[in-house]
Amino acid sequence: MDHLQQHFLDRCFLCKKAFAAGDDMYMYRGDAPFCSEGCRKEQMDTDAAEERMRNKQRKKKMMRRRMMMMSASTEEEKSSNSSIFSSDEKLVFVS
Repeated sequence: MDHLQQHFLDRCFLCKKAFAAGDDMYMYRGDAPFCSEGCRKEQMDTDAAEERMRNKQRKKKMMRRRMMMMSASTEEEKSSNSSIFSSDEKLVFVS
């Protein structure tokens, strides 16, 4: 069979084993054929691990942004709460 004429259902998505007529096919995510439940499970486990990693990276990124925002607001509070007088000035009340 010509390389350009191969159909995506001709081979296992994971191990690339060719399907013979009458072979069982185990589908995952609608368009990925697998030659066995084992190959399909391996791909599902890989996808789940990648998703966990992406979620972990997103959480780290969100935490960094929160920390930066908190740091910026703390610095802003410090500057707005600082005295309008310099440390060597004295406040004198006149009655």
